[in-house]
Amino acid sequence: IETAGRTASERAYGDFSQIERKLLETLPKFGRERLVKHLLHSGLRSIHKDAQLSVKRDGEKLLLTVTNSLFCHTPAEDGGQKRCHFYAALFAGLLEKTDIQCYSVTELSCRGQGSDTCSFEALLERHQAA
Repeated sequence: IETAGRTASERAYGDFSQIERKLLETLPKFGRERLVKHLLHSGLRSIHKDAQLSVKRDGEKLLLTVTNSLFCHTPAEDGGQKRCHFYAALFAGLLEKTDIQCYSVTELSCRGQGSDTCSFEALLERHQAA
């Protein structure tokens, strides 16, 4: 599933215009955040036209919330397992296309476990051990 998510991120990034890709490469970090959000939305919608994604910055991480996952049509339909690994790989692959350093994308909650939404955390800076 992770390979499929990474492949989908390559395809979604390829759908970005040449101008958008150049902007991702050259804009300063403070000006690029809006374009990164657009990239994540576009990437998700390239595989799920009705996808709803919320992106919020929280310090050194992005909180990503998918409201209507393709993989979880009803909450907890298979005994409470997370099923959105594809999205984690998709988001990680898309973030790698920017020079914003993303060290991991982790699924925090899933409709497959009874949550209302599927949410992910993208760590943007390496956290130092205390």
